[in-house]
This record gives sequence, C-alpha cells and structure tokens, in this order.
Amino acid sequence: MAQQPMWALPQPEVLRSAGDPCLSPRRLLTIHAHPDDETTKGGGSVARYAAAGVGTVLVCCTGGEAGSILNPALDQPDIKTRLPEVRRTELQTATTHLGYQRVWMLGYRDSNMPASGEPGTFAAAPLEETVQALVRLMRRERPHVVVTYSDDQRGYQHPDHLRVHEASIPAYAVAGDPSYHPELGAPWQPQKLYYVVWSRASLIARHEAFVRLGLESPFKPERWQRRPSMDYRLTTRVFIG
Repeated sequence: MAQQPMWALPQPEVLRSAGDPCLSPRRLLTIHAHPDDETTKGGGSVARYAAAGVGTVLVCCTGGEAGSILNPALDQPDIKTRLPEVRRTELQTATTHLGYQRVWMLGYRDSNMPASGEPGTFAAAPLEETVQALVRLMRRERPHVVVTYSDDQRGYQHPDHLRVHEASIPAYAVAGDPSYHPELGAPWQPQKLYYVVWSRASLIARHEAFVRLGLESPFKPERWQRRPSMDYRLTTRVFIG
C-alpha cells in the first residue's frame, strides 16, 4: 500500500475494559460494523476462547444509530428516540456476557442502508483514514488472530459491512510493516485472518434453540432462505458446546 499522509483519525473510545488483553499469551481481535454483530457473528466462538483465557478485543466501527428495530415488542417511540443509547447499553451487556476484555468504539456513525453519504458516517469516511485507525488498534492490542467480514456479503450488501472488509484487510497487511506510519505504534503482525460467516446449519440451530425456549425467533427460515448460502466459504468450524 502506498504511504498516505496522516488523517485526522477518529478518536476511539473504550466502552468496556476488564483487564489487559495484552497480558494473555494468546489474543483475538474481532472487527464488527454495528452493536449486535459481535453476538450474532461469532459470539459463541469468542465466549469459548475468552473462557479458555484468550485475550479478547472487539472493535465496533459504528454506534448503530440507523439500525432497524426487528423486535416488535421494542418498536416503541421512546426506544426509537433513544436508539443510540439503547444499542450502546445492549453492547455493554452482550460483551460482558461474551467475555470481551476490551471493547473499542471506533467513532463512526451508522451509514444506513442504502448509505446516506452524510459526513461522519462510516462508509463516507476516507478508506485510508479507517485503515490507519485499525492499524493503530492492532498495534496497541497485538492480536495473534483477527476476525473480520468477507468480501462476499451475499444477500446483505450493507455499506458498513462492506467497509469493514475494505478497511480491515489492508490494515492486517500493513500492521507489521515498520515503514507504515510508525507514529501509529510499534509494528505488530497478526498471524491469522478469518472471515466470519453464517452457515445454514448455524442458522437452523439458532432458530431451533429459540423455539425450544418458547421465544420469538429472529432466525425463522423464511427470513434467511432467500439469501444465497455462504457455506462454500467455510474452512474452519469452532465447537462451542
């Protein structure tokens, strides 16, 4: 990647800190677009590794301010007006249960779908700016494994999910390069990069678990069967019990 000037980088905020992940001999960093993505996309794997003593860090790129309310019970006027606060509280609660040691809010606003193009939204930010912001956090947290999104967001082309991929791949590639913006921290090269995808088996298992508990399932087959299967991308499965 060609060297670019430093941008006025967003100022990440620590939403949750429970110990120092860098003290763990093995460290995992996940990059997600919105609050709730950390749970629905690989949350079980994070919980398993956190319980095994792996240092776990989440980078949440936006506050999910433009998100849709999918639960009819929560589709109330007061919830809509407080949606950023509600999603922030949900993120704090979810990451506590999953065992994340540190949660970074990268500082961008939800881009909406389709993208609004408004200044300050994730998809509207210069790509190189976001790459540098992620490199800074990778060098600080020093993960051995990075989990992000694939380039093939089949059936769900949310601009923020696409931008997570577009920014995290080059950030992973240059984080260990001492010539790339040394002011962002000492170089650190993660060892592995994974994409998180929903398998059909996972979606079915989630739906059946909700049904067994007598809860309204957000994973009803009619909601996701219209989307192309991502099973062809699977290379690794993590048993979470």
